[in-house]
Amino acid sequence: MNLLSQYYTDQAEKRSRPSDDPLIFLDYCSVKTAEEASRARTVLPDTSWNAVHATTERSLLLGHLDWLADGGEHVSARTWVPSDESISSVIGQLIEMNDPEKLRTLIIAFDRVGGVRKLVNAFKSFVTVSLAVVFFISCLTSS
Repeated sequence: MNLLSQYYTDQAEKRSRPSDDPLIFLDYCSVKTAEEASRARTVLPDTSWNAVHATTERSLLLGHLDWLADGGEHVSARTWVPSDESISSVIGQLIEMNDPEKLRTLIIAFDRVGGVRKLVNAFKSFVTVSLAVVFFISCLTSS
């Protein structure tokens, strides 16, 4: 399990640079977790299947929850632009894309590794910025 964990920790590090796409990374994590689970079912006793799945998923996600929830490159130093910021979180991207299945996959993955609080904060930011944009636009149009 240590080798498996180290391998996927290294792979996640290579695929989660600030400029990488978190949605592609999420797909990669799903594919690799499924592959390892399938491999485990083929060659290992059933008592280790869950451990292989959990180890793979945790190794891929744990060090990258903030990056993934933030939607990739952290933009704290950037000037606030409502239309960009409203979809910068991965939650915002998936809502804007109207992709409930991928959103469900994200939530389940974060839940299994104890990262739901990070998603809640990303959703809170998305809603706050979205409401600010609506307010800003309504102020402009009511003048």
